[in-house]
Amino acid sequence: RRDRVVVSPGHIGGGCSRSIGNGQISGGGATAQNVATASSTVSTKALTITGLTGVNKAYDGLTTASATGTAAVSGLVGTDTVTLGGTASYTFSSASVGSKSITTTGYTITGGQSSYYTLTQPTLSANITTRALTVTANNVNKVQGAPLTGGSGSTAFTPSGLQNAETTGSVIITYIVTGK
Repeated sequence: RRDRVVVSPGHIGGGCSRSIGNGQISGGGATAQNVATASSTVSTKALTITGLTGVNKAYDGLTTASATGTAAVSGLVGTDTVTLGGTASYTFSSASVGSKSITTTGYTITGGQSSYYTLTQPTLSANITTRALTVTANNVNKVQGAPLTGGSGSTAFTPSGLQNAETTGSVIITYIVTGK
């Protein structure tokens, strides 16, 4: 007949170790037996955040991003509980137009069995789309036979749609004579 010994230490916080020293087991009618030392290390389990989607935006020259949805923790074991908190911040991988990844920072977990877990911040994706740029030429009047001043090839225009102190390099303006 074999007797069985089960050691159930309950929850062990992440990165903790538990050792069982040498000992002797004996009981009624049993022969005394030596038990070897055993040790184990329990690592924290990674949790992920689900429920978020990156939001597309029109080009604005900045890497600030946003997300929509309700953040939730995924990966808890059994009846363990944690509270998701913190202030999330979202950043596009670059400010240029195109499909981009979004890095998330700022989420935290507290309470319950939070020390048993690590939290993986979500990586989202979204698009930065083009933004319309409008160049409007200033009205210019010309008297027949007189040279055109402040007109063709000049800076007599107004741009709109530029972002964050962007400027236009040059614009070629061509005027058409009407009303002959």
